[in-house]
Amino acid sequence: MILKDKVVIITGAGPGMGQATCRGAAAEGAKVVVSARSVEAIVADIKAQGGDAIAVRCDVSKTEDCNALAKAALDTWGRIDGMVHSAYYHPDWMNLEAHSIDQLTTAFDVIATGGLRMAQAVIPTMKAQ
Repeated sequence: MILKDKVVIITGAGPGMGQATCRGAAAEGAKVVVSARSVEAIVADIKAQGGDAIAVRCDVSKTEDCNALAKAALDTWGRIDGMVHSAYYHPDWMNLEAHSIDQLTTAFDVIATGGLRMAQAVIPTMKAQ
């Protein structure tokens, strides 16, 4: 169990890759902080399999949510050992020149800048450890 007793935050834990990452980390022994804009029943599934997890709602486009997510991990387990940024937003399918700039900006904000926000939220703790 490569992640035994490690605390791992995973954003974007809705259906798909984020949820699979949560299950995989738990199966490897991690204490998983499951996060998404709308938290799913993944925590119950992890606990039913003998794992340990908490659910924390987070919108990675909001710095305060990212900081609160890191704080929840610390409040629960006292450490953060890893973070996987899997949050994703896809704009409507259409040609770039016809696309809403707001949807494109939202995609960049969630996918790229959201990862930077999360990194800033966890790096100080990880460095201190």
